[in-house]
Amino acid sequence: MQPMVIFFLCMSSPALGQEAVCDAFGIRAAGPSPRENWAGWEEKLASRTITGSVVPAGVGLDVLIYLGAKSLTAGGKTGQVAALVLDEYGNLVFDGTAVTLTTNNQAVIRPTQNGIAARRFSPGTVSGQYHAGAAITGRQSTREEYEVQPDLSSMTAMWRDDPVPIRAEDMHLLETLPLVDRFGNRTLDGVGGEAILIHEVVGSPAVSLVPLVTVGGIAQGQLLVRDMPYRAEAHLVVNQQTLAKRAVIVARPAALGPLGVTAVLDASTAATQLTVGPFLTAAGYTLNDGSPVTLIVTPEGREPLRLDAWVFEGTAKVLVLADSADYPLDVEVTSALGVVRQTIAVPQEVSR
Repeated sequence: MQPMVIFFLCMSSPALGQEAVCDAFGIRAAGPSPRENWAGWEEKLASRTITGSVVPAGVGLDVLIYLGAKSLTAGGKTGQVAALVLDEYGNLVFDGTAVTLTTNNQAVIRPTQNGIAARRFSPGTVSGQYHAGAAITGRQSTREEYEVQPDLSSMTAMWRDDPVPIRAEDMHLLETLPLVDRFGNRTLDGVGGEAILIHEVVGSPAVSLVPLVTVGGIAQGQLLVRDMPYRAEAHLVVNQQTLAKRAVIVARPAALGPLGVTAVLDASTAATQLTVGPFLTAAGYTLNDGSPVTLIVTPEGREPLRLDAWVFEGTAKVLVLADSADYPLDVEVTSALGVVRQTIAVPQEVSR
């Protein structure tokens, strides 16, 4: 075992006599190094003696700014701005370097610690777009932007007065007065909401939903009344809060004249095509395409048939399978224009 011990001692002894330099990035040989311009504590080992010194950083030349969060709420939580200051070699400047941190035209001086200067700032009470920056003597950072949004949790609003009844089967714009927060800030464009219209259909509670979106601080949405009765209560909901209520009065359309039902028999299929219309109102318009129409057709001697249809280009059409022994047909039509009853004796026959 002794020869081996002597061998290892001989191998290790030259290393103890070599000079070495140790810094934050490891051990390197003495002499010129690409890291010689790096600041910080540096130790040297020579002749079994360790010595050390601090390599100072240079003057700050680069100012990097960091901002968060970039979207704040008026009267809400504070934001934070920080600056990282480096010398020409990328070293962090010494502690105590004065940095001017600016947000919303308010400048505050903070000293660096580990190369960083930081402070918290209030978003204020006025919504809008703001700038932030950082500067040292003779140098400044790039400009950063942040936004202060209205406080949606404190929004108040009212429906715009609309004493005119809403016409059924017509598009109607539901809109509010400007939505403002507790500081008077109007809400931003694109904020979503909804109008919940509570009414009854055939004696049962029902709800109609109209999506809303804010434009110029005003929430608005298009309402097409179809299954609503003569009255409903509209609830304005924004940010999951009910802000206002109002009554919605519905004016049912009146027919311009008698609603006709015509029938044509297809001899090849024995099917009768019933055409109802035109659906013209006393207000001078045709019911919108898609307006529902229900027909109760009762062939002679048979059970009634319920057929659903929709208005298209002013009329509604359905097919009824019936042979010649089933006539006459009793037809009851229910639409937004009311209820019409008519008897079809024998339809006109056509061949294809």
